[in-house]
Amino acid sequence: MSGPQDVHAKAIQQLWDREIQTAKEIQKRTGILRSTVYYNISKLKKLVVLVTEIVVVAPEKSLPEAS
Repeated sequence: MSGPQDVHAKAIQQLWDREIQTAKEIQKRTGILRSTVYYNISKLKKLVVLVTEIVVVAPEKSLPEAS
């Protein structure tokens, strides 16, 4: 069972993935409070940074050292 926060987060993420990335436009399309939109956008941005860091750093760590 998911609460309204989960539903809002999923709706915002779907729009974000479709390149609709302004709080005003997301709020206009969904009716979700703009403060909630801003909160979820900040979480998405942090996730993007984290995933980018993992992708950049992880391959270097997993490569065997040349002798």
